[in-house]
Amino acid sequence: MVRVEDILRMPAAELLPLKDGQVLDLGGRKLEVIHTPGHTPGEIVLLDSANRVVFTGDNDNVLVWLFLPTSMPLEIYLESLKKLQKREGEFDTIMPGHGLPLPGSFVDEQIICVENILDGTCKGEPYKSFAGEALVCRYKSASVAFDPNNLRAGK
Repeated sequence: MVRVEDILRMPAAELLPLKDGQVLDLGGRKLEVIHTPGHTPGEIVLLDSANRVVFTGDNDNVLVWLFLPTSMPLEIYLESLKKLQKREGEFDTIMPGHGLPLPGSFVDEQIICVENILDGTCKGEPYKSFAGEALVCRYKSASVAFDPNNLRAGK
C-alpha cells in the first residue's frame, strides 16, 4: 500500500521537452514526435509507423476547437495538417483524443474544411460550448470551431 508520506518524499519528476522528429522508444514500440501547432502551440502527434497508427490528441478530432485563447491562428493549423498529410503513407488509422478511430484520409477533409474558412467559402455558423463561443464550419466528417479574429498569423 502506498502511503501519502512516501509520495511526498519522492523526488520531483524531471520534465524534458519533446522535439519534432524525436523518437520515443517504449521498448518494442517506437513513436515519432511530430510538432503540430494549432489547438495549442505545443500540440504534438505521435506516429507509430510500424503499426501504421498516429495518435493525434486534439489535433484531429471530428470537431477541432481552434477558438480557445491559446489556440494558434487557423493558417498555422493548416500548415500542421499539411505536414501530417505528407506522412499519410505511413499510417492508416488516426487515434484522436476524443471519439472513435478515423481513417488516415480524414486529414484531407480537415484541410479542405480549413481552406474553406480561410478563403471565405465557409463563413461559419454560431457555435457555443462550456469553453466559449465561436463559429463552426464543416466539410464531410470534419468540423472546425474557430475564432474569426484568429485566422492569420501576425494578426
